[in-house]
Amino acid sequence: MIYALWLLVPLLLIANNLPQDVITVDDQSIYRYIVEIGAATNTVNIGLNWTLIWLSGCLAILSLAAIAQWKIYRIAHFRSRKVKLGIALPNTLTVVKNNQLSSPILSGIFKPTLLIPEGFHSQFSERQQQLMIKNELVHFHRGDNLYNLFALLFVAVFWFNPLS
Repeated sequence: MIYALWLLVPLLLIANNLPQDVITVDDQSIYRYIVEIGAATNTVNIGLNWTLIWLSGCLAILSLAAIAQWKIYRIAHFRSRKVKLGIALPNTLTVVKNNQLSSPILSGIFKPTLLIPEGFHSQFSERQQQLMIKNELVHFHRGDNLYNLFALLFVAVFWFNPLS
């Protein structure tokens, strides 16, 4: 019900911008709240290029995400060593150990890599290890990394949305 209430915001914005002859309201008292720009209104040109501001924010978000992903990529491919976990994993999933991690993470879209901390077997009980690996496998099978990429692109494009 709460999520459905959020639909009121765009519906009210659409209704507010409909021409007045499309909406008929018997009670005319609502029209006293309509704000109109009069002839005596002075316009102020502040000289901001809104497209440039939006593009700068969009590129900043994408750049920060790219830097974070590059750091994870470096950890996964240059500073780690491949390991076998001794459990059945998909053939396309590579497992590597690294001492810079504190918990397992799944990285990559096209060639996913499961990164586990160096002390994974000594830090966590066998049950905890199984649950962590199962959690990462759920992300792998659902393709969550691809969905996260789409979400990131959505955030980058709509970062300037005043309704968000």
